[in-house]
Amino acid sequence: MPIYPHQDPTTEAGEGVSVVEHVTTLIATLDRRFEGLHQDLKEHIEQRFTDADRLTRQRAADADLRYQQRFDGQVTATEAALSAQREAVNVALASVEKATDKAETAANNRFAAVNEFRKTLTDQTATFMPRAEIEARHLSMMEKLDDLKAYQAMDAGKGAWLNQGWGFLVGGIGLVATIITIFFALTAR
Repeated sequence: MPIYPHQDPTTEAGEGVSVVEHVTTLIATLDRRFEGLHQDLKEHIEQRFTDADRLTRQRAADADLRYQQRFDGQVTATEAALSAQREAVNVALASVEKATDKAETAANNRFAAVNEFRKTLTDQTATFMPRAEIEARHLSMMEKLDDLKAYQAMDAGKGAWLNQGWGFLVGGIGLVATIITIFFALTAR
């Protein structure tokens, strides 16, 4: 005979068992089955929660590990960037220091050259005659030149008579020589 859900598999209906007892037995069996299923379901759900909790904790731990690795990577990158920045600043400061030294050397050389030029000008200026002395000498030379011109003008007048006198003298001697020559030429014949 087939067993239906309302029947207890351990007893057969109609064997001298009352219906109430049979229903009570069925309810008790169903209660046991329900309790068993309920317990199985509860254990299954608890296992699922435990697995989910373990999985969540594992994921959280993995996420924490990833976040820590990212953080460590960022710290490392930041330290590397700061180190590179420090090195760049040190190189720039060294370059500025070198440029400053070169500029100071160039300025000192330029000032030395300017001071040497000033000294040369001072020495040269010391050899120049003062303006008042130059003007006095110039005036004295101009007076002497005027005197010389006056003497030449006066001498030029005398020189003209003197030149004419020489001309007359040479002409007179030539005339006398001609007359003597003619006289001797006439008398000797």
